[in-house]
Amino acid sequence: MKIVAIFILSIISALSTPNNKDCGEAFTQAENGYLQTEKASMANNFDDQHLCLDKAITAYTNAINFAEKCGCDEALEEAQKALEIVQKARNGKTVDVGQKLSKKALEHAEEAMNLANDCSY
Repeated sequence: MKIVAIFILSIISALSTPNNKDCGEAFTQAENGYLQTEKASMANNFDDQHLCLDKAITAYTNAINFAEKCGCDEALEEAQKALEIVQKARNGKTVDVGQKLSKKALEHAEEAMNLANDCSY
C-alpha cells in the first residue's frame, strides 16, 4: 500500500511541478558555433576556414536539437539561420566569401545564445 501511495504522490508531484526550461546546452552549442564562426571569419585559407565552418555546422545542429528539446523556438530559429549561412559560407568559392558570410552568421549565433539564455529563466 505504501508503494502505491508513493507512486501516486510521485505522479502528482511530477504533473504539478512547473516546467522550468533548461536551455543551457542550447546556449553552449550556440556559443561553440559562434566561436568557430568567428575563427572562420578571420581565417586566411580554405583549410582553416573549412575546419572551423565544419565545427560550426556541428555546433549549430546541436544547438537546434537542444533548443527543440527545451522548447525554445526563438533560439532554434536563430540557430537555424546561423546554420544556413554557415553552410553557404562552407560552399563559398573564395575565402573572402566565407569570411563575409561568417560575419553575417555571427549576428544570428549571438541572438541564438541570448534567446537560449532567456529561455532558461
